Amino acid sequence: METVPIIVAIWGAITGTVSLVWNISRERMNIDIKFQRSMRLVGSAPTQHDTTKPYFVLTVINKGRRPIKITKAGCKDILGNGKLYGIFTDSFVVPADRVLTETNPATDFLVQADLMKLENIDFLWIEDGTGKVYRKQIRSFPTFYRIFRKLQNHIKL
Repeated sequence: METVPIIVAIWGAITGTVSLVWNISRERMNIDIKFQRSMRLVGSAPTQHDTTKPYFVLTVINKGRRPIKITKAGCKDILGNGKLYGIFTDSFVVPADRVLTETNPATDFLVQADLMKLENIDFLWIEDGTGKVYRKQIRSFPTFYRIFRKLQNHIKL
């Protein structure tokens, strides 16, 4: 008869701990960065983007509960001296309030596809209102072309 309260107490301790961990993980900022290539704009909405050209789209998603303001987005190029950072003009030109909340969890940055070569991009980055930078690697494993370009920049062939 005394085993039932012990089982209930153990069950309560387990479920309480799991829900505490779940709520703490949901409260912190959880940013996801996705990208798509060769996207075209369709429709007649007024925009400063050319609807006849393909675009590279960087999507920033807030998976947490806390609101976060995205201020800039860009990429790091492996050409040149290896320290060439680019910033997307949508960070300045598009008059959007990029505060990501539970009701508005995502925002997009667009770049003309002919202005970027993904083979030359080391990683994509975004910066929030506090100055924290989040990165997204284009490829998890470096290809031969990317390794050759990095060696070429260091050796100066």
